[in-house]
Amino acid sequence: MENLTLIIPAKNEAISLPRVLQEIKDYSCRVIVILESSDIETIESIKNFDCKIVNQLGKGYGNALIEGINKVETEFLCIKNCLRFQKKNFSQTPLIRS
Repeated sequence: MENLTLIIPAKNEAISLPRVLQEIKDYSCRVIVILESSDIETIESIKNFDCKIVNQLGKGYGNALIEGINKVETEFLCIKNCLRFQKKNFSQTPLIRS
């Protein structure tokens, strides 16, 4: 997975986003998190994780995806939604299905 970037668009996810990043810390992939610059609480909650934070310039989920995809430097990418009430661990969700 070294040639994979995980794109995570998020908004007001100060509780769940650190959990997701903790669960994937041992994967050998790049991580890009797209956030509005006004989402200070979420930004502060992930500043110690190994991820690239992209400040979203536009508005909305679709724009966050486009901005994240435009920052990818690897051959492959995967989009992971960060949901506040996510019940199962990210590590139980397959990144690639055959």
